Amino acid sequence: MKFKNAWIYLNTKQCFGSHEGGWSRQTTCRGELPAAQDLAEIVDERAFQEKRLGLLLMDDLLHPLRLKLDQPAKGQELTSFLLFRLKRYLSYSVDAAEIRYFPLADDLSYLTMSLPKPWLDGVYGFFQEKGVQLGYVGGLLTTLLTETPLGWGRLTIGLYRDVYVLAEMDEAGRLVQFRTRRLPLKADETLDIQTLVHSDWEGFMQETPPTRTVQLWTLTDDHDGDLATMRMELGRFREGTEVPSLAGNALQRFQTLLMQPTARRRGA
Repeated sequence: MKFKNAWIYLNTKQCFGSHEGGWSRQTTCRGELPAAQDLAEIVDERAFQEKRLGLLLMDDLLHPLRLKLDQPAKGQELTSFLLFRLKRYLSYSVDAAEIRYFPLADDLSYLTMSLPKPWLDGVYGFFQEKGVQLGYVGGLLTTLLTETPLGWGRLTIGLYRDVYVLAEMDEAGRLVQFRTRRLPLKADETLDIQTLVHSDWEGFMQETPPTRTVQLWTLTDDHDGDLATMRMELGRFREGTEVPSLAGNALQRFQTLLMQPTARRRGA
């Protein structure tokens, strides 16, 4: 993919764009991505001034799943095997699923991400009618990890408002583990940092080489105030957690990470 796109980031409540210094809109959909016919009210007119556009989604909305096959496969056969395994997990028919997959370091294991084809077709059609080529659709954090070396040889934790993504990559850029979970909350609806760090993260890191750097990214501003405490608790069992300085909305944070020196772009 190319990184010279203008960008839109979309979740279930907000839409952000990178055009002319940035813009934002609120969405009204209930827990799901907005339908293509609703984009006219959500997308700012400035988005149609660019001829090429990349669309980023909150990673959890792409239904990330780890699947293990019984035998090696390639090409269309591999896609067919993965779709067969996805039947029990997707809320819609696999016949209507558009999937992307990434091989994991564990033999015959894959990370799959999927969206309904009718939704994708509608979104592509919407922008095409506006004279804009939608050249890329992917998860925000997943794009940073799979399209740049930012995550190579590291364990990356990305925090959204309600969920987090934990992804470990080896030194060759292969995914070792990838997990998305809802953030644990206390009775008063505040973040339960002790459970998050010592139940979830500490458990997931038990088999991770201690020399593998941990990096903690807040992809929204909801948990900026919890960073110091999370870093301190991580320090009880993991030294040297890296916490880059990020500010703004999710798309602005994506762009900040993309511009880091270690994010040398593949294919750009």
